Amino acid sequence: MRITKDVVKRIAILVVGIFVMTTGISLSVRALIGTTPISSFPYVISIGTGLSLGTITFIVNALFIVAQYFLLKDRFTRYHLAQVGVIIVFSLFTDLTMAMTAGIIPTEYWEQFGLVVLSTVILGTGVALEMFSRTSMVPGEGIVLAISYRTRMQFSKTKVMFDVTYVLLAALVSILWFGHLDGVREGTIFAAIFVGVTARYVLKVLKKAFPDPQNTVS
Repeated sequence: MRITKDVVKRIAILVVGIFVMTTGISLSVRALIGTTPISSFPYVISIGTGLSLGTITFIVNALFIVAQYFLLKDRFTRYHLAQVGVIIVFSLFTDLTMAMTAGIIPTEYWEQFGLVVLSTVILGTGVALEMFSRTSMVPGEGIVLAISYRTRMQFSKTKVMFDVTYVLLAALVSILWFGHLDGVREGTIFAAIFVGVTARYVLKVLKKAFPDPQNTVS
């Protein structure tokens, strides 16, 4: 791929999008009433092992890339391999934003739920920026696309089934490991419903504000 000004601009948008996404994830963790679906399983494992959320995020997403390789086989390309760079940046930003938000300690429930709403909007905005960049994607989306391709199931249905399974796995591990739910609560459900809604709205705004005849993302 030739490095042009347009490519540099799109990569910059992707990096900003990843930072925004991880900020939203970290804020959802600080809310203490359930983190986002995408981070629910890594968060539970992080608590149990004592490793940073960014470290576990890297390991889990690396496994997603390996799974894509086996699901796609000869259709696995350099485009899919580019997700390695994405998860490196994603994991580093996760630990960075966790450190940046360490001082946020809500004491009232309304503060916690308000933080969940804020984190959901921020995460959805980050997802929209990632999609708008048209460069690469986080492996959590890549694995859903790969499963959708292999099963010939509609992407939206595959996404819902994957997210539900992922959150249930996090809940199961949490109960078996700690004896109670940790990281999966009402905040998780709220994020599951409204992150996608926010992302679609922000993406429409971005496409209207910065029209690009080559941008085919919908």
